[in-house]
Amino acid sequence: MTTAALDARAGRRCHNALNSLHSTHYFSPDLGRELGALGVTDARAVNFAVRAAALGTVGAGVVTAAFYNYKHDLVARHVPAVWEKVTPQQALEARLRAVDATLRRLLGAEAVASAEMAEAAELALRAAEGCSRSARPLYSAHADLPVPD
Repeated sequence: MTTAALDARAGRRCHNALNSLHSTHYFSPDLGRELGALGVTDARAVNFAVRAAALGTVGAGVVTAAFYNYKHDLVARHVPAVWEKVTPQQALEARLRAVDATLRRLLGAEAVASAEMAEAAELALRAAEGCSRSARPLYSAHADLPVPD
């Protein structure tokens, strides 16, 4: 595999184009329903559980460091208590179900099942695999997960 350095602006352009789609899932009612069915009903706890799940059953200090923009006191109100209600694996599985439901609701089942979506997913995976793990604990933890179907 060959690699080439990208212009630093390429990452920002990608972020600007895709962040709205990415962020949609954190605020989707589908995510709240999935985690609510597992006993996690507080919106902040849902957010911390699904975002931190790839890190495993970690405490507030690790989550605060990995998330960077949250105050430790806020994180500590929900982590590690959230792991008493849901395991990281359950949170990951719930997140995948919620993302699937949200995309199907917003884009339609036909678009989600299309060849174009499969190609977009493959390209996104290739791009993600080219990222550096250094100083990126959330990325690195997610990169260690199996690629979902």
